[in-house]
Amino acid sequence: MPTLSDHRGLRLSTFSALYFAQGVPWGFISVGYVVLLADLGLDNAAVGAALGLAYLPWSFKILWGPLLDAVPQLRFGRRRPFIIGAELLMGLTLLALLPLDPVTQLGWVSFLLFLHNTFASLQDVAVDALAVELLQEEERGRANALMWAGKSLGVAVGGGGGTVLAKYLGWSALFLGMAGCLALVALFPLLLRERPLRDDDVPADGRLLKLVWFLAPFAMVGAVMFGLSQLQDALGEHPLAPLVSVAQPFAAVFGAIAAWPLVDRSGFDALKRSFSFDTPWWGVLAAALTPAGYALVASPMSRMIRADLHLSEERIALLTGVVDPIAGVGGALVGGLLADRFGARRAVGACMGFIGAALVVFALTEAWWPSFTFLVAWTIGHTFMVNGYNTGTLGLYMGLSNPRIGATHFAVYMAATNLTYSWASPLGGVLADRLGYSALFLIAAVVQVASIVLIAKLDVARAARHYRADEPDELEPGAA
Repeated sequence: MPTLSDHRGLRLSTFSALYFAQGVPWGFISVGYVVLLADLGLDNAAVGAALGLAYLPWSFKILWGPLLDAVPQLRFGRRRPFIIGAELLMGLTLLALLPLDPVTQLGWVSFLLFLHNTFASLQDVAVDALAVELLQEEERGRANALMWAGKSLGVAVGGGGGTVLAKYLGWSALFLGMAGCLALVALFPLLLRERPLRDDDVPADGRLLKLVWFLAPFAMVGAVMFGLSQLQDALGEHPLAPLVSVAQPFAAVFGAIAAWPLVDRSGFDALKRSFSFDTPWWGVLAAALTPAGYALVASPMSRMIRADLHLSEERIALLTGVVDPIAGVGGALVGGLLADRFGARRAVGACMGFIGAALVVFALTEAWWPSFTFLVAWTIGHTFMVNGYNTGTLGLYMGLSNPRIGATHFAVYMAATNLTYSWASPLGGVLADRLGYSALFLIAAVVQVASIVLIAKLDVARAARHYRADEPDELEPGAA
């Protein structure tokens, strides 16, 4: 059986395909789901709260990381079983949506999308952990560019393409089509091994069942989320009610961190040692704040083009299914090249500056918003820079991660980033409803540009030296 560790082409194509699989449902949630909610008459705050809940499971990466690092090198592979299992469960949750009517059974649709994204976050952590282990330093820029390009194409298929498919064939056809895409991508991990077999590989046996203790933190976090949802319902129309949605992702992550030592004390201690100097902490802060500017406007922008500018499904599909992915793929590829040539920090900082400029331009040109030509031009520039930023940060956070606990450490940075989407979506909706779109975009621009200073603190070389110096300390986390 071919192995990813021995073939660069297989590595790059497999990682790109797996990121495509993540992008398909993400595109549906960020585009088609928003169109559905807007057509039901929900305001920006309500749409933002719904998206925040859908994005919330991506913050669970902070729990998936220790689970993956606690698994030994199995004969079937260390990351491969989780990738295949997650793909299967992602497909099953999409198939479970088939008998539902999103208009009359929106609560069940929201629950299943939450569950789907929980499994998608597991797949994402497993893929990122495999990338940290297998990608050579000199190929990270190219690989990250192709991975993000794959995700952009997936977003186009699930977003713009899915919106048109749902219009003409119904939502069931869309859910079935997305499940089919996932099934095709699952062939990659099914047919390709991570590494050649080694003498020290262990068989899967009953001892691995102790890893089910990792479900305990999820149960604790789930209870907290349910309690906050009940509180929001009880508040009703109270002005503080929308803030509960903003608080939910923080409660989830802090609850996960508090529960983590209960199931994996040694892994928790290993991560603490990896955070024994300031560079990784700057990485977490950068992961949490540098995407905040454009994340604030994402949900209101998606709702605005449908509810306020009244774009048809076909124009939304053209904007999000053709223009957006072409610009996104271009930005990802160029971002990877710039990161390799000038360094990831410079490339990321430059992209963030241009993102801020694009947000200012949109805020000051309200009279042009109804022009579809203007929307296309603005989307090209904005999406190009956002994807260039994302490509650069993937390489940065891989470099800041301790390879000995790669899944856990990299997942912390990614959880911080996804936490931002969870709180920024409801907060952006509230700001749009109360201050207007122009004010929201100006606020987002200030946040985006101000956070550039954090990039200067991400010293990858220093982090690598620190982790090499700590090698005798046996940073391997133990099983639960």
